[in-house]
Amino acid sequence: MEIPTLPTVVSRYISNIVLSLFFLIAIITPPTVLGQARPTFNLSQGPTLLPNGAAAEQIGARYIYQNVEVSQDGFVVDAIVTIIDKVNVEEPTADSFIVDSVIGLDNRFEPTINTGPGIGYVEWQVEFVIDGTVVDANDVGTLARLDSFTVEAIDVDGFFEAIITDSYTLEGGTNPATELVVSQNGEFTRFQSDVDFAAGISESNTEYVVRINYNNISSIRFRNGSSNDSNNRQNSVSFLGEVTFNVANTTQVNNPPTVLDNLGNVIFSNESYQANLLDGASDPENNIDPTTIVLFDPNDTSNRGSLNNR
Repeated sequence: MEIPTLPTVVSRYISNIVLSLFFLIAIITPPTVLGQARPTFNLSQGPTLLPNGAAAEQIGARYIYQNVEVSQDGFVVDAIVTIIDKVNVEEPTADSFIVDSVIGLDNRFEPTINTGPGIGYVEWQVEFVIDGTVVDANDVGTLARLDSFTVEAIDVDGFFEAIITDSYTLEGGTNPATELVVSQNGEFTRFQSDVDFAAGISESNTEYVVRINYNNISSIRFRNGSSNDSNNRQNSVSFLGEVTFNVANTTQVNNPPTVLDNLGNVIFSNESYQANLLDGASDPENNIDPTTIVLFDPNDTSNRGSLNNR
């Protein structure tokens, strides 16, 4: 038998060490980190106004950012940004309302908004869709599956509101302590600054930052606004997961829904389950053929189920 030379033996030991370190890292790395999506909103990707819809900067206008991320399933993802509402927004000049520009960092979503006396805001909806499924303002598109992602409102010196499906994180330390006051406004949670102006736009100023944590969500809504007369207020919204709090203080708002079987047992993700979905259904014309019924996942149209075939 040929005896390995010393360099070969050393090489094998090094390979084993590297493999051991790889598996150790894989074990200790939290799954949420491995699955964290970080969509980018670079001006080279958008915002491009979708045709055959509302005019630019008007309520209902839909914009597309292309190739912002890759989905959990490996599909290229686009972001569709819709102006849902504009309340008490004044536009005396062309620069008074800008959907997105480079204010702090190009990969963030950074609108400029001018509001009048009293409460004013712009409400946005962001939908993540499979690339190529939305090319027109009237297209619905195929929603993309993002395992988890965060939305970080940076330099909140007015207010930021969001519909929270999971949890939010504020600075929990005392130096600095958070400057944001939390309240509920219908389905939105408001984070109101107690100052009207915070110098600079930096993720390191954690007293003016709120992070919204999302899991298995394809569509979100949020508002950038102010409670008083505000001239050309600059907003910076990051999906990059770039903020590091001194002390992360996370509040759980909602727990994810669970699916139960007929006996009340929880059905977990990727677990096999069989049920008669037509049990109790009404068919007055007696023309339903169960063998022709096919169910499909709207986030992955290749994931289908039919009679006796999950």
